[in-house]
Amino acid sequence: MTDFGAGSQVITTRNRAISNMAKSSLTPPAYSRLLFRIVNYLKPKTLLEMGACFGISSLYLHLPNTKAQMTTMEGCPNVAKIAQSSFQQMKARNIKLVNAPFDTVLPEVLADFKELDFLFVDGNHKREPTLFYFKQALEKVNDQSCFIFHDIHWTQEMEGAWRTIQEHPRVRVTIDLFFMGLVFFNPDVKEKEHYTVIQSKFKPWIMGFFK
Repeated sequence: MTDFGAGSQVITTRNRAISNMAKSSLTPPAYSRLLFRIVNYLKPKTLLEMGACFGISSLYLHLPNTKAQMTTMEGCPNVAKIAQSSFQQMKARNIKLVNAPFDTVLPEVLADFKELDFLFVDGNHKREPTLFYFKQALEKVNDQSCFIFHDIHWTQEMEGAWRTIQEHPRVRVTIDLFFMGLVFFNPDVKEKEHYTVIQSKFKPWIMGFFK
């Protein structure tokens, strides 16, 4: 395992079993289904994922519209190989996989997009890099864009990054689902709106909204 971010709080060794990584690192099934529903509802034409891991969440993002322009990024070469294998097994031919450290290639990746409708950040998990990714991606945002940040309460650093994102003047609406935070930029929303969905009420509320 080559880790360019904050690392794992569960597995600290470089040699890691795929099964153990899957248990601790993959997006939980309920949230993966939510990602599918959000993309299916918003119908973005351009998507960027930062943190492919084994490519499972990538497929949830890709399958609502297999013709959309989608790029996913993964820093570790060995993990990227597994993600590519996942795409091949599911015949997902329209996912572009970039295997490189985010900090070095993000500007180049973003240059491929005229606008960025959807961004899912699930990598690095440190405050400054997260804010760097956010500010870089802002250059491609449109009024209907949706950004999603994973693990916003994982550490104090990530909570600080989430608060800074909420306070940005271009951000109009945020939804805190604990494991992840949704960010919207629609300028028709004149006053900032911040919502926190209580975990016990998560499934019926948010799943119903994005049917």
